[in-house]
Amino acid sequence: MTARLIRRLLLILCLMPLLVAQDYGSGNPMVLIAVPSVATGGPAQLLFMTQSSVDQSVNTEYMTLTGMHFSERTEADADGIIPTDGVLSDYDFRASADIGAAGDDVTVTLRLNGSDTGMSCTLEGETSGSQTVPSCSGGPITVSVGDLVNYVAVVAGASTPDAGVQLQHSIVFTSDTPNETIYMSRSSSTLEEFTQWWAFNTIESGRNSSQLDQAYCQMPFQTDSTITKLYVQVLTACGSGDSAVFKMDENGSDANEISCTIANAATECDSEAQTATVSQGDKYAFKRTPTAGCDVGSSLFRISVVIVNTDDEFAGWSHSRESVSPTDTDHTTFNHHLTQAWPAASESTEQMAWSPGFTLTSMVAFVADDYTGTQARDLCIRDDGADAMCCIIDVGISETDQTCITNGSATVVADSLLNYESDPINSPASGIARIGWAATNP
Repeated sequence: MTARLIRRLLLILCLMPLLVAQDYGSGNPMVLIAVPSVATGGPAQLLFMTQSSVDQSVNTEYMTLTGMHFSERTEADADGIIPTDGVLSDYDFRASADIGAAGDDVTVTLRLNGSDTGMSCTLEGETSGSQTVPSCSGGPITVSVGDLVNYVAVVAGASTPDAGVQLQHSIVFTSDTPNETIYMSRSSSTLEEFTQWWAFNTIESGRNSSQLDQAYCQMPFQTDSTITKLYVQVLTACGSGDSAVFKMDENGSDANEISCTIANAATECDSEAQTATVSQGDKYAFKRTPTAGCDVGSSLFRISVVIVNTDDEFAGWSHSRESVSPTDTDHTTFNHHLTQAWPAASESTEQMAWSPGFTLTSMVAFVADDYTGTQARDLCIRDDGADAMCCIIDVGISETDQTCITNGSATVVADSLLNYESDPINSPASGIARIGWAATNP
């Protein structure tokens, strides 16, 4: 390599921050994907959400940014809370089927603190052909700690989009702090006067104080990480003299926890300087323990965590409410929430197209039921009808905690059709399936 070429390369490296700043300032939503660690701390991570269906009976619906979600009529019920400063960019969604005839248009817009942002997508109904890919514009959008975010879907005029069409959303979040990623969740119904647990990606109402229900909500971590923040906001305070403790509960105990307390008239808390070191395969759930007088009825809470991973990986979780079959191959949608059943014999009905590409780096799955002899279960992330990454749970792993871990690299290209598959071997027990995965490079 000549000295002149070396000088040119050094000049290009010196000018790169200026070039990135110019593109970033113009609102080009691709900059965060191309160079996420230059403009901000990174890594760029995908936040996935699937709406159950487009509701024909109303014109405006609100949806959360993560998990799978039945639409809300009230915006506060769909808000997620941002736990660290960063940028949202590259919003996109796909429809699972044709949206409808001409005039059956749906526009979905990112909302920030109760107001529309400039980031939105519109899907126009047509008289023929496929209407599954919208026209998107706007962004990036800067967000700060405590900001409330959601999607709002607006159906044009008196149109009636086809029933049963699912909207599959993705958006890129990039933290201002290196190596940080986030996850947002919330409850959906009554907060009780006893201890309750929630899974990471659920809108399901809290499980009660039995050990069985605690295990029901635990989700496996996909990679070695550090939880650096727990941020909670409630819609209704406990009241004078009462409080509620919120925790990230590890492996069914209070060991290696991270927590914060909301007391009296306060409506939010932050774990501040606490951290929890997590190993691949560790299982965590959200836990709420109130005092006897903290009766807030049907009030909701919003909860977010900040997770640090030095490999710049981001994470996703899936959890089924219904048991996977002991005899049949089951399918379910990618990154669904706790209330979605697995059993679906037809894979095509569960496939969802995600517009950004990414690289899967690990997968952890477990079913908390005993297996014996040659019983096993093959759990896979499927890409366009083929196995992308799998792990097999069998009796040789553990008879009381059926867990499998796969590390590797599987490239998922843009617009791939993704879903999960459960394939039983020799009639294993039909337990609840939980899956965690990690990925890079959205």
